[in-house]
Amino acid sequence: MGIRDKEIERLQKYAESLGLKVSWKRRVRGGVGAVWELDGEKVALILYQYPSQSKTSIILNFLHELAHHLAYVNQGRELSKSVSKAFSKRDEELTENERRIVYETEKEDAAYRPIIAHELNIKLPIEKIKADIELDEWIYYRFYKDAKDPTQQEIREKRKELKKKYS
Repeated sequence: MGIRDKEIERLQKYAESLGLKVSWKRRVRGGVGAVWELDGEKVALILYQYPSQSKTSIILNFLHELAHHLAYVNQGRELSKSVSKAFSKRDEELTENERRIVYETEKEDAAYRPIIAHELNIKLPIEKIKADIELDEWIYYRFYKDAKDPTQQEIREKRKELKKKYS
């Protein structure tokens, strides 16, 4: 078992220790990489995989969703009504104010990613985690401002820019 496999295993055990039910599903083209779900008092984490996906990508997706859960735990296991409402709608139904709430929540919750990585002794370079956080923040900011996600080409270009910045 390689180092990344062990890290994924640690992330799963950590998630389960926080009361999350973790499940793995096959990703469909254009679908999301992972989802943190709250249904009443049940909390679940779904990781979507595709055959050529790197283990680093899985770890970054895992950290992203675990950060949401840690934020939730640190907020007394409650979400504000405005956050609940914004996250319960489909993207195309969100108002500009609700898109702003999504962006701000994503940005605030991202602060937990490096903490989780440190606590679990994840060996990914911190620069990779910071670049992933900055990419996500950029994507959510663009969604907030434009009411649509950036294109895959724009995301690739931004990823290249961030790779240069953080190397």
